[in-house]
Amino acid sequence: MPKLPTFLLVLLFALLALLAPLAPLAAQSWTVLTYDEQSSPVDSPLKGFVNYEALAGLGTLPYSLEYFYVPLDEVMTSGSSFDWSFIDQRLIDISGRGRQAIFRLFVDFPIEADDAGDCADDGEDPLVVSAVPDFLIDPDLCGVDCLPLTHYCSTDDLLEGFSPDYDWDGMDPDSEPDLLEAFETLAAEMATRYDGDPRVGFVQIGLVGHWGEWHTFFDGTGGTTLMASEETMEAVLTAFDQSFFSTWTLVSADILQYDMNEVQWGTKSIGLHDDAFADTTLDAPGTPPGGGSFHDRLLFWGFEEDWQFLPIVGEVAPHLQSTVHDDCSPGNDLDDAIDIVHASWLLDAYLFEGDGITPPTTQELDCARASARRMGHQLWVQQALLGDFERSQPFTLSVRMRNAGVAPFYYEWPVEIALRRADTGAVVRSFVPGDWYLPDVFAPHTGLKDFELTEPDHLLEAHDYIVSLRVSNPMPGGRPLQFANLEQGPTWLDLGQIEVTFDGLFADGFEFGDTSRWSASVGG
Repeated sequence: MPKLPTFLLVLLFALLALLAPLAPLAAQSWTVLTYDEQSSPVDSPLKGFVNYEALAGLGTLPYSLEYFYVPLDEVMTSGSSFDWSFIDQRLIDISGRGRQAIFRLFVDFPIEADDAGDCADDGEDPLVVSAVPDFLIDPDLCGVDCLPLTHYCSTDDLLEGFSPDYDWDGMDPDSEPDLLEAFETLAAEMATRYDGDPRVGFVQIGLVGHWGEWHTFFDGTGGTTLMASEETMEAVLTAFDQSFFSTWTLVSADILQYDMNEVQWGTKSIGLHDDAFADTTLDAPGTPPGGGSFHDRLLFWGFEEDWQFLPIVGEVAPHLQSTVHDDCSPGNDLDDAIDIVHASWLLDAYLFEGDGITPPTTQELDCARASARRMGHQLWVQQALLGDFERSQPFTLSVRMRNAGVAPFYYEWPVEIALRRADTGAVVRSFVPGDWYLPDVFAPHTGLKDFELTEPDHLLEAHDYIVSLRVSNPMPGGRPLQFANLEQGPTWLDLGQIEVTFDGLFADGFEFGDTSRWSASVGG
């Protein structure tokens, strides 16, 4: 039988390749991964217990967030000029330790009273004690149009200070209040500088009330006579809500004692901080509705589910910090409060400095570690759908993610999928899906979220690969978001191994259309 010419053989094989049906996608199967609470570190980012920046280096409890206060007069030098060095240096220091920052602004910070017996104004200099910028209160700068300050002193709390008139509009009754105008300028300028800065985890608005906690309990009556009007409160919230779009802002939970129909916190993307956590967070057992706790106010205003979208955080009440960690048995007061209001992080100086003489006990630190893991997010991967495929086929992956914590991960940090060589671990290809939105993985309802990825242009060579996942901290040197999985490694969570094979492989190992291994005598 005569041999076919070479060009006809080439044509024949080319036609066969074209006519051959496309290879079906390889069968995929669900790989089941293992939940392991201990694999999620105590210092997972943006959750857990928080230390003061001034106490950095003290204690042994791991943590990912540091906290500091910002006196307004340190950063605002005039109605339109700012010196950010006070904040900038602290952000450099904190990020250099691999942690992210929380800071709160204030104009009224009570100090220890010199003579609390009669609470007389004993000559404290308001220019020294008050953090209202000098251009608003120094007669040499503001003349006869200075912002009034009211001295207050509490014999019960041994604290005194100066409260500004938040609603004072100077010599022009038709103008906007002077201090409010300063706050609005501050919000816009601060957001221009820090919104989206990965070194900043949260900004507490502060500014209004003692310590920036939106109350004036030391006004001599135990009431709110020195407090800003609800109109001014609403304007402050609006200024920050309309300025910050990436970095979360927070306001004191004490705002809920005012009329929310006027203050309108519920219409803002602003979280809450409870500065008496575990003290007035929950009503005492048997207390009827209206007891005045943080949780009771959430229920009263219909905000009990807002934690699904807005961070809830706080500070363990200072007078409880040395005792609240003694007991971590089920149903303890601290963990109950964390669970019920869905707290993500809590400031607690005692856990790092002790009582100033004695450090926290081993029992207290063990309880604190358990509570830290309980707070906020606890993401883990339950299953991954993957399988072998040919080079011409798309790489497809499905990941079923769950949240065993009490709150979402509130930031949109990117999720990275990598294919790593099975023999060396080296990353060959990586993908960052644009629609893998971590805040969607929150605890209630189904408690899970399925993510899918299809990459037709993966350019992978035939080889064995490990499919891995990670969430990198956008702050260089920051702690990565690790998963509560037994399979979690120092950098990657390994989802499983796959094989990429050649397309249309013949039994003797070459592909359709590949003539490089043909004999030169064909057709002779």
